Amino acid sequence: MSLDELSQDPFNVDEFVERLAWRSNQVKTQSSQNEVFSQSATDSDHTRFDPMRLHGAFCQTIQQLTDYGRKLDKRVQALEAQCIEEEGRQRKKVQDLLKENQQAFHNFQQLDERINFVARKVVHLGDQLESVNIPRARNAEALHMMHYLNLFFSEKDPGLDEILADPFRIEEAAELVQKLQIIAQELPVAGDLKFERAKTRVEKAYGNIEKKLMDEFINAYNYGEVEEMRRMCEILRNFKCYNHLIDLFIDESQKQKFGQKDVVMEVEKLCLATSGIITQVFFNAENVMIKFVTNIYTCKLKEHIDTTLSALSTNIEAYLSTLSILYHGVTQLSNTLAEQLKIGGDTTFLMKLTKINLFGKYLDTYVNKEYSFLRENTALTLSKYYESRNHNKKQLQAGGLTDMIRGIQAKTHINIGPDLEGYKGEVFLSQEVAISILQNFKLAYGRCKILVGSKDLASHAADIYNILVQFLCAEFIDYAIELALYYCPLADSKVEPNLHFFTAVADTSAIVHLFEKQFADSLWPIIVRTPQQSECSQTKASWIEKFEMKLDLGLERTLMAICGYTRHLLATEQKRSDFKPDTAEISMMHSPACATVVAYITSTLNTVKTQLDGKNLKGMLFELGIRLHKLIYEHLLQYQYDSMGAMLAICDVNEYRTCIKELGCAQVVQLFDVLHALCNLLVVPADNLKQICVGEPLNQLEKTTLLSFIQLRSDYKTAKLSQILSK
Repeated sequence: MSLDELSQDPFNVDEFVERLAWRSNQVKTQSSQNEVFSQSATDSDHTRFDPMRLHGAFCQTIQQLTDYGRKLDKRVQALEAQCIEEEGRQRKKVQDLLKENQQAFHNFQQLDERINFVARKVVHLGDQLESVNIPRARNAEALHMMHYLNLFFSEKDPGLDEILADPFRIEEAAELVQKLQIIAQELPVAGDLKFERAKTRVEKAYGNIEKKLMDEFINAYNYGEVEEMRRMCEILRNFKCYNHLIDLFIDESQKQKFGQKDVVMEVEKLCLATSGIITQVFFNAENVMIKFVTNIYTCKLKEHIDTTLSALSTNIEAYLSTLSILYHGVTQLSNTLAEQLKIGGDTTFLMKLTKINLFGKYLDTYVNKEYSFLRENTALTLSKYYESRNHNKKQLQAGGLTDMIRGIQAKTHINIGPDLEGYKGEVFLSQEVAISILQNFKLAYGRCKILVGSKDLASHAADIYNILVQFLCAEFIDYAIELALYYCPLADSKVEPNLHFFTAVADTSAIVHLFEKQFADSLWPIIVRTPQQSECSQTKASWIEKFEMKLDLGLERTLMAICGYTRHLLATEQKRSDFKPDTAEISMMHSPACATVVAYITSTLNTVKTQLDGKNLKGMLFELGIRLHKLIYEHLLQYQYDSMGAMLAICDVNEYRTCIKELGCAQVVQLFDVLHALCNLLVVPADNLKQICVGEPLNQLEKTTLLSFIQLRSDYKTAKLSQILSK
């Protein structure tokens, strides 16, 4: 066994025992290889595993481990003894260090007491020296001042030019003159020319030094010498001209700075650039910055705003647009400056300055000018449109009297009312005009959001919306619908009716869609969750409902006119001889009346599909198909048919069905399929009638309907068809 195996980390007992057993068996195998190879396989297997040898190996290993354990115990005991000895030495060392620390702390206390004692003595001595030195320094300074003051009393020049000419002594001269000026204020003036002359000369010197210092300040500013500016400002801090220096700096910093058109942008750049200089130069930088910005706002900006808006006083549209742009730009400028410059404790200072000083009078009159402009501009737009169409707006009379006149005209064909063809099918609606009006109001909503405070914003936006409703809905759309409705064709017209009302429906749908979109995009965000929300929504809904009712009425009248004219064509073009011809052969595929009606219906469908779309188109085509089916059905019931005439009727119905398929309405096509099957009853042999009637699709019809068609056969009585059907 190797002791190195016991020192492995981690030590696994199971693996150690396995290795020990394997090694003992391996030794046995190697020794057995020297034996005689003639032994049997069974004997060889028994010699490979010797339990006694394994037992001996285990016992030997146990003994070795026991000896190794005793050695480790002795080593542990020796190490414990060493640790105990080392612990004693360390304890003694720590005790010695504690004693030394206590002695050092005691020495430190003694030294601190001595230092405090010496410091008190030094302070007391300093106070004594100061009490002696201050009066002495004051006396020396007073003597110095009296010396220079005496020069001002003498006839000679005070001799300050030499000091003023030296740039390194300008601070000394400034301090000297400033103190002399204070002293001169105490001199008596009345009745003593000597004092008066001295005081005048001091004031003159004071003014000269002020001018000299301000000139130096401006020169330093022009050359970008910020440190020199700060030094001059510090000297002038105690002079009377300090506020004038600030004004001079403000004026100088604005020279030749506003040459471009975008004054607002230039103001922002100037303020941000000047802010750094003011912070470095002036000790009261915040107050100077407030004064600087206020000066720019109340002078340059106000002058620019007044000049710009005054030039546009005759052009209200440009005035309102420019006012909105200027106010928005200055508002953004104020927010930027308030955020970056941190002007004053009142964060709304610049906004108050903007609303009150710059735009106060314009904001007060904005609302009235906006309303007036919208009314006048919209009225002018509509007036120009009607003039371009050579139309004078008329007062239309709607109601029972008009309906009664239309009824008399339809029955008597006497024109006792207005000329129905006077406008030749014109519809006085224009999407371009509507878009122009809506665009103006969209801009008005935008101006309102900028120029009106949040408290009154929803109310003013609702007023703008009411103006839009008045002109766009009432005076434009509703008038055009009423006019188109007023001149709708008569129900029983003898001439082809004008289908102008479909154009009115298409234009109205497009304009109302634009109107609703602007309501959702521009107005709704302003009035949402305000009392005006419900009011404006109800107004919109009531007008749309009103339009829908009038459009439905106009479409109904137009449908009646189409059907009436179709009925007129059939009545005038269709001959009884068409269905009971004199010859036994058919010389044409359909009757002339059918060709005329199909041509008219095809033309009408093209017009409808061109003008309408969506649900309006589907509903109109379905209703037209239903009415045409009823009309043709009733028309066919008016004639008697022989076999050749019945074939012609079937051909006519087939033509009608082909035309009707253009509607794209399966239900209507199915009705014409049934009608075609009914026409087949006019030609089938008598013996097959009953079978045809009970087959598809006629089995779903009432017996009276089938009988009404069978009775139209010319052989109904001679062939005794009633008896055949009753069986």
